[in-house]
Formats: sequence, C-alpha cells, structure tokens
Amino acid sequence: MKIAIITTGDEILQGIIADTNSAWLSEKCNALGHQVVWHSSVDDEAQNIVSALEIAAQKADTVFVSGGLGPTADDITLEVAAKSFGLEMIKDEQILATICERFERRNLTMTSSNEKQAYLPIGAKELPNTIGTAPGVEVVHEGTCYFFLPGVPNELCQIFNDSIAAKLQAAENVVEQVLLCFGKPEAEIDTMIQGVDLCDCRLSFRAKSPEVRLKLVARGENAQQSVGQAEKNLCAALGNIIYGAGESDIFAVVGNMLKEKNLKLAVAE
Repeated sequence: MKIAIITTGDEILQGIIADTNSAWLSEKCNALGHQVVWHSSVDDEAQNIVSALEIAAQKADTVFVSGGLGPTADDITLEVAAKSFGLEMIKDEQILATICERFERRNLTMTSSNEKQAYLPIGAKELPNTIGTAPGVEVVHEGTCYFFLPGVPNELCQIFNDSIAAKLQAAENVVEQVLLCFGKPEAEIDTMIQGVDLCDCRLSFRAKSPEVRLKLVARGENAQQSVGQAEKNLCAALGNIIYGAGESDIFAVVGNMLKEKNLKLAVAE
C-alpha cells in the first residue's frame, strides 16, 4: 500500500511547532509493511488543502491528514475536504452527545463552537477520540481511503492505535537491518560499496555524528534471505568500518566491550 501524509496548520509552516505527526505516522506505517511515498504540510487556506488532497490521491492509496478538526474558525480541514469530495456535512447526534458528556464530566461549559466537531461528511465513519473532543474520520472517495486525524499528537496516536492500525495490518513481509559504520564519511563509504550486490534490498544512508548508518530494507517472501546476504556483501566491502548492527550506537557498543573485559573508564571535563 502506498501512503501519503498531509499535515495542516499555519503554526507548522511558521515554525512555531514541529511536525512530529508525519514522522510518527511514517514509522508506524512502515512497520506494518506499507510504503510512505509523500509528505506535505499546508497552511489553513482552503485551496491549499484541496490541492494537497488532490496530489496525495494521485500518489497514494491511503492518505492521512492531521490537523484542522478543532472548534475554532481556522479549523476547516474536514469541511473543505467534504466540499471537494462533493459530500454534505451532517450532524451526528451520538458524537454530539459524547462531546457534551465529556464537558459535563469535567465540569466545563461546552460552547456552540464545539458542536461543529460532531459534523461528518455523509458516508464517513467516526474514529473515536478517547482523549479530546474531535473524533477522527474515515472517508473513502473515488477509491482512495482518507483518515482525518486531530493535530494534537497524543490524540492522533490514540486514534491510530485503536482504530486504524488493525485496518492496515501487515501488508507483506518486511525485513530491515541497520549497519553501524565509523571512521569514514558517508561519501567515501558510498564509493567503497559501488558495485556491491544488494540482493534487491533498498539501501539508505543516515549520517548521525559520529557515525554513518546504512539501512537495508527488503520485502516479500525472501526478504530475510536477501537482507542477510546483502549484509554479508557490505561487510566484506567495508571490513572493520562496520562496528555493529541494529539500533544501538557507538557509545553503547564501546560500553559493552569495556564491561566484557571488566575494564573501567574515567573521564574528565
């Protein structure tokens, strides 16, 4: 499955808040065996949201959209999407009752603005939000599945884990391996592995001072075998430049070596 992710909000483009939602969703979708092919962030302008939705639908089977589901005037994402899909927004009395009950339980006064969070496009499905007032929304339009989620990170995570992860499920067997390199810059490492047989694995570089990480990814029935052979080929080409594998780091590796040899390390600043 190909996945696109859109985050909305003036505050993201102005640098006021960091877009952590895209990174989190990408990690989760990748772990389920799906391929995230496109990210975009747009402001709270209707036409920009529509344009992003159109581009996303051309690139992906499933589109995640976070932000713009709140009660204020600039929270227009779902209304704009419904209009672009040609769908009428209708009030869901059950959702409204849930929102009212949540305010009552907290001894807070619900305003008329919150009522708009109970409106869904016709045919859409509610994805319950157990933390905040804005439910997630699932809409299928012209063969593309859209998940509209709140921009608040903990609400987005809760809705994904409770209502979406099971829908996506594992698409196919995906195997990953990270090789940890030290002592050479990534450009030199890239030169050293030119011509190495990667056995149909995808290889990506990540420079994370003071090391370089090589990530192998393979999909399908023979993924484990492909990654294993590609790892052997890279190790043969790079030798002791590769000091470890997995999600460790050079500090942990050196620390474990010291422990194994019963050695102590003293440092002074």
